[in-house]
Amino acid sequence: MNRVPGSGFGVWGARIGKRSVILAVALALPALLSVELAVRARLYLNSGLCFKEEGLFQYRPHTQVGDRPERTTNNLGFFGTDLSHPKNPGTYRVFLLGASTIASPLTPTLIHEKLAALVPEASVEVNSTGVPRYTSHHLRLLFEHELLPLQPDCILVYLGLNDNVYDTHPHLSGEPPSGVFDHADPWRSIAWDALRYYTLGKRKGVTPDFTGTRSQEVFEANLRHILQLTQTHGVRAALVKMAVGYPTDDPFLVAAIRNAEGPMQHYWGTLDAALSALSGQWAACDRLGAEFAVPVGDPSPVLPKTHEYFADLGHFTPTGHERFAAYAADLIKDCMRRAP
Repeated sequence: MNRVPGSGFGVWGARIGKRSVILAVALALPALLSVELAVRARLYLNSGLCFKEEGLFQYRPHTQVGDRPERTTNNLGFFGTDLSHPKNPGTYRVFLLGASTIASPLTPTLIHEKLAALVPEASVEVNSTGVPRYTSHHLRLLFEHELLPLQPDCILVYLGLNDNVYDTHPHLSGEPPSGVFDHADPWRSIAWDALRYYTLGKRKGVTPDFTGTRSQEVFEANLRHILQLTQTHGVRAALVKMAVGYPTDDPFLVAAIRNAEGPMQHYWGTLDAALSALSGQWAACDRLGAEFAVPVGDPSPVLPKTHEYFADLGHFTPTGHERFAAYAADLIKDCMRRAP
């Protein structure tokens, strides 16, 4: 019997195979969609973030961050009292720019209390705009697009270590990887992005034991852009070098720092590398302070390197926040009395 090409068991098998693939895809799509929606819902409920232009993320207005009601943002998504726009006449408006180290209402509240005692005749507003994982890239976008329209009188920049991501990711350009994802982006799979970041992104191509100075260059360029804008718009500015709790003889603090070293290596680098890069950022602050004639503060001498003041390498305890707030209030007071 002659066999007709394209007939018989081969065609039947091919049809069954195609049907199996179609069935598998039809069954997988709802599951994948469910995972995607679940990840997006979790991000929306737990992160409290909204996204702006160029990848900038901020806290949403009137949002509780974490499990404590006092950590609730104001009407613009910052930590501090509600802000009017335009600004009320006679108000001196201060913004703290930084990352997780000042991402709480405690720092601006304490600074405001200190300023009320130092300059009782002034009506001062203090808001912290800090968000965890912020780098100088985020501060530049935030200041230019979100804070300048709010008519600030003074900014205090307190940042360090997070810019080390440009050293741990030596081929990085532009927006740094932060592990923060836009739950409202319809053009990306957020579940896939999160899976890729937390499995490969924190390991593949990462050099935590770096020796470069790229982070210092990025840090200096972004802060220079911010300071140029302050001069153009008549805003006073102060730079504060980030304080760290190492080296220390306190065994409790050493343990806390070492415990956090592993989880943060993809961002900060190993402890020695992180401290080396930070010293370069301190030097950049000194250069920028001289170039733009702005004060450069170093709170390290007033912050003992013990577990009473530091929770880990760079985050304060409540006692540390109190000491830092007193130092920052003095800097802001001096800015208030200087010509822009």
